[in-house]
Amino acid sequence: MHLFVVVDDTGTDVGFLWLGRDPDRSNTWYVWDVSIGEQFRGRGLGRATMLAAEYVARRAGGVAIGLNVFGLNTVARKLYESLGYAVISQQMLKDLRPR
Repeated sequence: MHLFVVVDDTGTDVGFLWLGRDPDRSNTWYVWDVSIGEQFRGRGLGRATMLAAEYVARRAGGVAIGLNVFGLNTVARKLYESLGYAVISQQMLKDLRPR
């Protein structure tokens, strides 16, 4: 497991990345958690963080990298899709409360 602090070009801590090997898949790495502070979003820091995660995984012999993203998190989903991530699993939920 690796925990990185994401720092912008001014030296300010703006987020974190928790990255490690996927225990269920050989040579696959997993982004266990990643976060960029709300006030720092929209500056390319999330993209740079994900590219750094790919670099670390490749250097360690990883051939794939995975993550989980909630369906309603459209901004993150668009970022991951633009970086080449593909959906391999999907959960669905139906609200049964009366409307």
